[in-house]
Amino acid sequence: MVHEAVRRLAEATGWTGRSYVDTDWNVVHAKLGFELPSDYRDLHAVFPPGSFCAAGVLNGVMVQPPYRVDGEPDLLHQFEVEAQETEDWRREHPEDVPEGMVPWARGDREGLFWVRRSPDPEQWTVAVSSAGIWGDDDAPVVEEFDCGAAEFLLGFVTGRLHSRVLGPVEPDGGAAGFRPIDEAEWLGFCEVSSPTLRKVSLPARDGGNLAEVLGWSGTPKWLPDWDVAERLLGLALPGDYKELLSTVPVGVYAGTVLLGPPTPKGHQNDLLAEHRAFMSELRTRADDLPYAVFPELPGLLPWAEFSHRMAGELFWLADEGDPDSWPVVVRGADGNWEEFDVGVAAFLAALVRDELPSELVAYKPGAPAYRTLQDLPGAPSNTGS
Repeated sequence: MVHEAVRRLAEATGWTGRSYVDTDWNVVHAKLGFELPSDYRDLHAVFPPGSFCAAGVLNGVMVQPPYRVDGEPDLLHQFEVEAQETEDWRREHPEDVPEGMVPWARGDREGLFWVRRSPDPEQWTVAVSSAGIWGDDDAPVVEEFDCGAAEFLLGFVTGRLHSRVLGPVEPDGGAAGFRPIDEAEWLGFCEVSSPTLRKVSLPARDGGNLAEVLGWSGTPKWLPDWDVAERLLGLALPGDYKELLSTVPVGVYAGTVLLGPPTPKGHQNDLLAEHRAFMSELRTRADDLPYAVFPELPGLLPWAEFSHRMAGELFWLADEGDPDSWPVVVRGADGNWEEFDVGVAAFLAALVRDELPSELVAYKPGAPAYRTLQDLPGAPSNTGS
């Protein structure tokens, strides 16, 4: 018998299928040391991995079953970033964050947790957290709701429940419903094993006129102040990266790589603030990485991420030498790594030409070489365009 809230959620979203994922919850519970709520388990029996969307709210709620780590399901692996960010905030502001929160879903940047105020998981409540980083100024760091996971999603989708942390209702926001992730796509990044490092040499170190390759002839609405960016970083940045972002605005390359200038609210031109989430995660796992993490040099310094947030990130292996010689490093969702002996422009040029010899990043079939995101509602602008 399916949990009543899950049944009503299926009706509200029009979903009539079943999940393509079969999770061994006994293994999950044994690793955690406690059981998870029954509505959450039923949710994953009915719905495949995907996003629940509310009318007018730009950010949906991504719900995925546990990833498989070395062949076994592990709930916490996919939430390392959100859990670490929230724990960091709790240590500094214990009054803001309840102890013992357990993650179960995510927004665009926010984490969704259970608050374990009872030993009975059926009594756990839901909390949405910005970790003090991603929310609006007038939104709380943690917003708690007196309901379970399925009931929260039902309220979110139908509009009967609104989270200030997840974002305001916008006239140009999306439609309500459920958007499943393609099975082949999800299976491509849900299996995680011990990481490997592969070094790749490309024949061309020069990306040429990348804007021409992309077919871009417009003007960015946001121009970075590179003097400020480099002063905040304490390092000069590669010339091809600065030239590219002074010419081509924020956008998605080959349907895969999301690249834009550092524009987080209140931290404009701060590259590390733009990528604070996964830098925080990397530092907590520094002993398990094939490289050191900036500010240690040589160390990983982020410059872009995959368009699907959980698919991976892109870095330079930065050092005190010539920044134009920094290699590009890719971390995939499976935890594996690749190092390319080229800079940003040459890397992206090979990607959009579908000539990149990578096992972690590839041209998405049917996607354009480049798609600008600078015209989306709320996109930053400092040029008056």
